[in-house]
Amino acid sequence: MKKILLFTILLVGLGLSRAQLISISFEESENYVLGNIDGQNRWRKSLPDATHASSAINQVVSDERARGGKNSLKITREPDYPELYTETAIGAIYSLPETISTNKYEISFDIFLAANPGPPNTSDFDFKAANPDEKVLSSLRFDYKGWILLSDYDYGYENFVYTTKNWSPNTWYHVRAIFDVAGNRIDYYLNGASLGSRRFVTPTDKKLSFVKFLHNNYYGGSAYIDNIVISSELLGTEDPALPYTTSRTLIYPNPVKDVFRVSLSDKFKNPDVTAIITDLSGRIVKQFTADVKSYNISDLAPGVYLVTFDNGSVKETEKLIKE
Repeated sequence: MKKILLFTILLVGLGLSRAQLISISFEESENYVLGNIDGQNRWRKSLPDATHASSAINQVVSDERARGGKNSLKITREPDYPELYTETAIGAIYSLPETISTNKYEISFDIFLAANPGPPNTSDFDFKAANPDEKVLSSLRFDYKGWILLSDYDYGYENFVYTTKNWSPNTWYHVRAIFDVAGNRIDYYLNGASLGSRRFVTPTDKKLSFVKFLHNNYYGGSAYIDNIVISSELLGTEDPALPYTTSRTLIYPNPVKDVFRVSLSDKFKNPDVTAIITDLSGRIVKQFTADVKSYNISDLAPGVYLVTFDNGSVKETEKLIKE
């Protein structure tokens, strides 16, 4: 069972500031239901106009595939709308409960592209971050030819720049974007490896209010999005790239102060994984369902712990350092 995690951390200093950590994985436990995403938990469908709004029902919470748990967000073609070519305007938009205005913030998510690159197989699929006026701050594109592109500032316009990476069909990817407001740059990572850095498209108001997953309704294909994490503070440690692996389970950040996340290895085909935290004497101090993805251990004393992941047939143990 996965859940949404939204909480406020009080930071002590000259004053108090609010830190947001939002985790979304579209599970029933988060009050999501299968079907149209429009109106669910601060999500709305995105359309180029209202001409066929009532029949546009293909941007959905789906149980067709997920990266942990059962559900994900599926965005796909709306047949009543024409091809949009260069514009990505159909999909789903999430409105943050509170605008993030910190100097550094980050967004990460998992994405699966269920189509073969190249016409006439798939559309362009975009991730976009936007400010309170819904002006684009930055975008990442999985384009219909199989390339991955990043947006850059071009005198008030959004200009896409090719990276050196291609995407493959029917593969889960982990994307992380770190927004540095003062430095006027966004650093992107794909499966832990750098995709490059680009400038904010909107150079003035760089606050974060909206996260969008869109496509251009061009050829077809579908994208599935899961395990979205939005944080008003950086979650990484020395290396800003979140660890990514398919061969072993990873805990990050590690060492950790309050909240850590988990990337389960591909060995865990059964999603019903239990995570048990023990101290070095073997005493169980906490137990979670592993596909929650985010774990709050702020109540544990500093020290070294062992986290065992077990689905009944596969078991892995990792060391965790609590600061």
